[in-house]
Amino acid sequence: MNHLWTILAVKALDEAKARLAPAVDPAGRRDIAHRLVVRTFEVVSAARLEAVAVVTNDSLVAALAAGHGFAILADPGGGQSGAVAEGARWARDHGAEAVATVATDLPLLGSAEVRSLVGLAAPRRLVIAPDRAGQGTNAIVVAPPDFPFAFGPGSLRRHLDSAADLGLEVVFARDAGLATDLDYPDDVGLLDPR
Repeated sequence: MNHLWTILAVKALDEAKARLAPAVDPAGRRDIAHRLVVRTFEVVSAARLEAVAVVTNDSLVAALAAGHGFAILADPGGGQSGAVAEGARWARDHGAEAVATVATDLPLLGSAEVRSLVGLAAPRRLVIAPDRAGQGTNAIVVAPPDFPFAFGPGSLRRHLDSAADLGLEVVFARDAGLATDLDYPDDVGLLDPR
């Protein structure tokens, strides 16, 4: 693709990782979310992507994004789907022919996997990375950028149905770095100690 923007949706750190609440206190969840965002931004920077935008209302996340030279957009609300849709609209208005989005809670993700993911972009194609359970969506690359993003439980099926409705080719991206998200207390050990 000639022009692809990568969109990173990051909720307020104080609200992140709620599923860890049974085992991790609020300060611990905020620390985990912060470490994941820092790591994701480092990985994405190392991938040397064409253009990156971060959609957030968290001032610390915005400062971290600015430090990497990423564009910063205000989160309009509506969760991850609303944030990614806002980023995709903005990217389209700035000439994007395709957009990519990667979850920011993937502790095993590497820059080579990010480059490989965006390298699969093609016109009229949805590239999708399922989560470990094969139910959720951890990354998408789609052209054109106008796509009905629908993250959350069961999102893989919703995204595949939308691709079928739009007549898009579907390509799966499957590797441990893209599939392994940090959602449950047992997953915390996957994050590098710092």
